[in-house]
This record gives sequence, C-alpha cells and structure tokens, in this order.
Amino acid sequence: MTVHAPMSHADFPTSRIPVVNVASVPQRSPLRYPGGKTWLIPHIREWLKHTKSEILIEPFAGGAVVSLTSVMEKLTDFAVMIEIDRDVAAFWRSALESGPTLQEWISQFEPTLERLQEIEKSPPENVTKHGFRTLVLNRTRRGGVLASGASFGDYIPKCQDC
Repeated sequence: MTVHAPMSHADFPTSRIPVVNVASVPQRSPLRYPGGKTWLIPHIREWLKHTKSEILIEPFAGGAVVSLTSVMEKLTDFAVMIEIDRDVAAFWRSALESGPTLQEWISQFEPTLERLQEIEKSPPENVTKHGFRTLVLNRTRRGGVLASGASFGDYIPKCQDC
C-alpha cells in the first residue's frame, strides 16, 4: 500500500493578481449572464500578455466578455466564440452579421409587459429576430435568466389590458 504525503497549500499555487471587484472591469457585453467570467478578466489579460497568441477560442462564450476584451484591448487579433445555447448563439450571430438592424430594433423597442409576453411566446422567424428576442428577454428577466418561466423584472411597465 502506498501512502501519500498530505497536500499542503504550496501544492496549489495561487494567482499573483488580487481578487477584483467586477464593477471595476469594463462591462463590454450587452448580455447579463449568470456565471459570467467578468471576474476572470484580470487573469485573462495577464495570461494573454505573456502568450502573444493571434487567436483566442472561448468555449462556453455566454456573455463573451473574454472574447470581447481580448479583441477590444488588442490582446489577440481574433476570437472565436463557441456557444451551445441556441438563443445566446443567435444573439451573437445577429449582432455580428446584422448589427445595424439589431441596433435599430433596440432603439425603437418599448418594453411593456404586454410586448414582452408577446415576444416570449412567439417563435423567431429568422436569426436576427431570434437574436433580438434573446437580448430583450435577457435584459428584462431577473438576472438575465433565459429559461422558460423566468419572471420579468419589477421595472417593466404594466400594460393596461393585462
């Protein structure tokens, strides 16, 4: 029988970067995302400064704050965002391929409870509408949760006929 020495704190190196308040990190993603990686950004910056990589691949992109930061701060030339969630993937695809259309729809949107319920129940007809639907639901539901049945925030104006 082999007996292993007990592990010590030295067996688990810690980061030299102090814990960061996420409010101090630029909020580049328009999505609110439960389990987001904003807290990780100082570590990613440090890592990318030393790797000199041309491309960053972000699996489980979600709000894509790692990809957005790496490209916007010129820490990499390109980023590939990988997302299995169809709603979130549709948002990023529509933002990248139909940004001006998405921007126009957002600027004209009135978030009443009636309108939100309509969007929630209607299946999107194309990827741009799907992306818009995802953004609207993400920004108006509590905590950005997209799961069916998630409640809307308290700040949504109530409609007259609901």
